[in-house]
Amino acid sequence: MVQERCANRVLELRPATPTLRRMIPIASSLEAHQKQTNRVPVLAVTASAARFGSEILRWTRYYSGAENDSPHALAIANDGSLVRARNDAGTLFLSRVTSPGSGSTYSSWTNLAAVSAGTGVALASKTGELLLAYVDNAGLTLKVRISTDNGASWAAATTIVTEASAIGSLAAAYNPAGDACLFFTLGTTTTLKRLRRTSGVWAGAGTAWTQGGNVASLTGVAATHDGGDFQLLITGTAVTTTHKRVWGCIMGDGNFPPNAWGSLVSVAESDSLSSISYAGPALIMLGIDIRAAFAHKEAGPVAANRAYLTHPPHGSGISADWAEPAPHEAASAFGLALAAASGAAWATTPSGVWSAPRPASQSLTSRVLSCRFRQDHRGTSCTIELANHDGLLNGAPNANFPALLAGGSVAVSPGYASGAAGAPQFGVLHDLTVSRLSYGLRDGRSTVTLDATGPWEALAHWRAPQAWQTAAAAMTRGAIFARLCARAGVPVTGSGSSDWTTFQPAFAIAAGETGASVAERLLSVASDFLRPGVGLTVRPLAAGDATDASYGAAGEHPIVSLRLSDSPAIANWLRLQGPDRYADSVALAELYQHGPRLRVVRSQDATTDAKANAYAANAARREAVLDDQGELRCPLHAGQELFDVLSITAPLLGVTARKARIIALAWEYRRSFGGKDRRGGARSPSTYESTYTLGGL
Repeated sequence: MVQERCANRVLELRPATPTLRRMIPIASSLEAHQKQTNRVPVLAVTASAARFGSEILRWTRYYSGAENDSPHALAIANDGSLVRARNDAGTLFLSRVTSPGSGSTYSSWTNLAAVSAGTGVALASKTGELLLAYVDNAGLTLKVRISTDNGASWAAATTIVTEASAIGSLAAAYNPAGDACLFFTLGTTTTLKRLRRTSGVWAGAGTAWTQGGNVASLTGVAATHDGGDFQLLITGTAVTTTHKRVWGCIMGDGNFPPNAWGSLVSVAESDSLSSISYAGPALIMLGIDIRAAFAHKEAGPVAANRAYLTHPPHGSGISADWAEPAPHEAASAFGLALAAASGAAWATTPSGVWSAPRPASQSLTSRVLSCRFRQDHRGTSCTIELANHDGLLNGAPNANFPALLAGGSVAVSPGYASGAAGAPQFGVLHDLTVSRLSYGLRDGRSTVTLDATGPWEALAHWRAPQAWQTAAAAMTRGAIFARLCARAGVPVTGSGSSDWTTFQPAFAIAAGETGASVAERLLSVASDFLRPGVGLTVRPLAAGDATDASYGAAGEHPIVSLRLSDSPAIANWLRLQGPDRYADSVALAELYQHGPRLRVVRSQDATTDAKANAYAANAARREAVLDDQGELRCPLHAGQELFDVLSITAPLLGVTARKARIIALAWEYRRSFGGKDRRGGARSPSTYESTYTLGGL
């Protein structure tokens, strides 16, 4: 079947179709200022020890001891004390370090009580109170001890509940009101119970969860509170398949219906026949973000117990897709215990203590000498030169700039001094990952150069550690893509086209395949594009998209230079090859003029005529949009983004209000200091210009 498509050329005048504007809104004063002759550039650059908003935890080991591996727990008391508990073969030991640091003593333990060997222990902290929970009486009785002096002393044990069968794993958490909740499993059965303390009074009995029918066994539970609900991390095996799993789950406490249980969300996965299993979960809040740990237990050849860490994307809840779990140094069959303080995160095993700093973001704006930025549909690059005349940036991250580090992020926002009394106003925010810090000396001037990349590069760096697949009619392209981005730690927004949110292909990811390769395969037959920014935004592009900004005419944004090209398209004949059929999409006028230029795109999901035709049209549209048809250079526009639609007027070229789409954009900033350089010559004037590569609509 042949479908005719129009050639999307930049010199072709198309009527506007009423659609929502896509460019970010900017202040009217900023819009007006950037069109003037006398513009005052500003550029904000901020460094963060984070990646796509999620804090980077650079762990340092403070203690290596000889304690036996055993169930253990950790909490940070209100005074900053680090409090640990462990169940060493039936003896409950407790440790309190009042000023934890690299030189502190972590080997001192107090024998607190006799407990049931092999059962879990739990610690939780709130202002004015520490809660310690453990299991006694042949594993049947759950007991609690309270400290009101940050763990210096403990009240007598209180029996909370006695079960008919043995208790296995245990977790505890407070909500913002100060009410506590205990979560515990009955052995490794499918039963998980909650037991709440409200206004100081414990419930008389535990209440079983409602997800027991979805699991075959349970091996661990951890809990925290995100300010709205209790968040749980659970290890075990899935019902029917007995696949090994780490799950996230909500128990409602206000945002979610109180005491209601959410669905199980997969965090880590292992096949039932695999020698890998999971246990020892841990869960904390770092600001608004969830951090999790669990024991990854390999029983096969090269047997090992290794702690793994993971998290959902920044600002997401436990029910979101999760980042790829990554190994930690700790080797424990019971995983890591986690806790957070304002300045550091902490992780422990019975024989190990680790700390990771949590520095605040820092402005680099006053040090910026120049910045070069470029972005297209497959990547982002940015180079920032910083003044280092005082040497304070040397060896970053350091005491002066703890938030500046390779692997961290820089937020870059172009703008102008266009507000009241010259106040800075900014447009687009680019959240970039620092790929390299370079220290240089030239003409007696010390500088530091930051090279940074965007979310597409993060996808390229991620490789699947194991094969993964989904059957047809199980997940949409959008859902598969969201999972991919989460695994790479990249936030994703945007709903996408109807094809993106409707078609549910059978899809497989090979072990070792990069995220960029997976994304290319998902996008190859979709009309959707990815706009880098703070993560990735999925954006369908329609030929009738409304104009986002106008250039060239009176009162519009000025043009410095303009080149419009009329050249053959890369492909004018697109064949979509399915497993048992094909469909063509042809730009006939292009083909007649330039001859056939065929490109074949394959999709095993094109199993119906409707899909084959839709995929052919989508793939052809991608070719048309990304066809390089010219270049526009202008004073920097602070609000312009990739794939915005421009209206261009250039009377000398016979062009009036003709539309084009930005398929690549670049801009450069160079600060002017005026006066003479060291050799007596005039210093370079300031530069602040944008360059757009123009594509089809």
